[in-house]
Amino acid sequence: MTPVDAASEPDEPGRASPPVLKNPIFRRLWLANFAGDMGNQVTTFALSITAVVFLNPSAFEVGLIAALSRSAYLFFGIPAGVWIDQWSRKWVLVGFASLQTIVVASVPVAFAFHNLTVIQLIIMAPLLSISSLFFDVAHTAVLPTLVGRDRVSEANARL
Repeated sequence: MTPVDAASEPDEPGRASPPVLKNPIFRRLWLANFAGDMGNQVTTFALSITAVVFLNPSAFEVGLIAALSRSAYLFFGIPAGVWIDQWSRKWVLVGFASLQTIVVASVPVAFAFHNLTVIQLIIMAPLLSISSLFFDVAHTAVLPTLVGRDRVSEANARL
């Protein structure tokens, strides 16, 4: 048995599974997580900046957008895990990533048609927060099935 064959059998005592980055499914999740985290940070920052640069909002409105951008973690953080355990994790990942894409895409569309408002940004902020929360919880929940229980800590470290 070659070392590669032995490494692919994590259930045998004394044998290690391959590193998580050699798992193509984990690599896709890792890249999606990276893109999603970067997108979330940019979007959270961009909502407030877009409002200030293009819409002349009040200080309260800018503060409200910023607060609502993280509100889902406060209101849905604990029950999200319970709900995701009852749903298909793949569909949660795909569904909430799609929701995020649609919500973010609404900004340039509304701007192009001169319909972008502060109200739209205020509504977008919690929607983006909810989609980010559910995506994060679902991708954490799906991790053991992707990499195996013996590589969860390594996978979490990579993510």
